[in-house]
Amino acid sequence: MTEFERRAHRMIAIDLLRGCGIALMFVYHFSWDLTFFRFAEIPLFTDPGWLAFRTAIVGIFLGAAGVSHVLSHGEGLRIRPLLRRLAVVAGAAALITGATALVFPDGFIFFGILHHLAAAAILAIPFVMLPSWVSGIVAIGIIAAPAFLAHPVFDAPLLLWIGLLTGTTNSVDYVPIFPWFGIVLFGVIVGRWLAQNGTRAEAVSEWRPQGRAVVAVRWLGRNSLALYLIHQPVFFALLYSASYVRTVFAGVA
Repeated sequence: MTEFERRAHRMIAIDLLRGCGIALMFVYHFSWDLTFFRFAEIPLFTDPGWLAFRTAIVGIFLGAAGVSHVLSHGEGLRIRPLLRRLAVVAGAAALITGATALVFPDGFIFFGILHHLAAAAILAIPFVMLPSWVSGIVAIGIIAAPAFLAHPVFDAPLLLWIGLLTGTTNSVDYVPIFPWFGIVLFGVIVGRWLAQNGTRAEAVSEWRPQGRAVVAVRWLGRNSLALYLIHQPVFFALLYSASYVRTVFAGVA
């Protein structure tokens, strides 16, 4: 564990994983925006391929978070970095809630990916210390729970974050604890698997892929939170302008 912790700060793999996730998120959100502004009709919520695409994006971020929790707390709880990171992510989540409440009052984000990451920063702590088999059992149970434990009591607005509701929500981004925290726990298991073997830890931490694409993707990963916050306003501004121009030209014609 100690060797893995010492090498963690040099690990490119986590940056690349997050970078791939943010790049895929750009594609998904731009497709959503194209549909919102009626430039295209993309079945994001009905097509199995697009549903799998979104699942992969969320899974990348949550899995990477699970591995990162092992890096952060593998040898003991580090309170100060935890609180600092939690404040940043929770603050960003609150910003997303406020912004989407203004734009989508009937579908604002009350528990999206950032809200989940903030909650997971606390919930994952004991599993970093527990045996991996315990995390695996809990992860499977959390993923399966919505199929067996959904109940109308969880349809209450204050309990929707749990994820055991019987219906659906109008939120434009919804990543509740059940089933998604199970993916975080699988990330924790992967992190512990790496940490408990010096050869694996060294191989991953010393991996140095080359090329401009690698540099670009790593940059995306290292700035994923900032990019998450600004990409949709940029997309919206561009497509709103394009929509306005289209309306003007349609009126002239």
